[in-house]
Amino acid sequence: MPALQRQTDPLLDSYLNYVTGLRVYGAIDNVEVIATRQDGSPKAIQVSGACHGSLPACAFSASLEKPDGPGGTGQFGVTITGGLNEERSPRLTSARQIEFH
Repeated sequence: MPALQRQTDPLLDSYLNYVTGLRVYGAIDNVEVIATRQDGSPKAIQVSGACHGSLPACAFSASLEKPDGPGGTGQFGVTITGGLNEERSPRLTSARQIEFH
């Protein structure tokens, strides 16, 4: 599926693991629609980029799936490689925790 076109400055992404305290942030270099709804709107996306220069050299990739309706559950998964490492398989999250437009 095609990558989404950005018309503004690079998007910033932030990830915090509340259990371990790992915090990663950086500019999103790529946004790709990986699943669509019947009406053609994005249902799931994959974002990736490099970690901010103030962090150890690393890269991140995250998949996000938004539920079809209010009150549903979405999914979130993340992989961080390089100077910082973390891998979390997609897991269910509250719909209010995931936003993309």
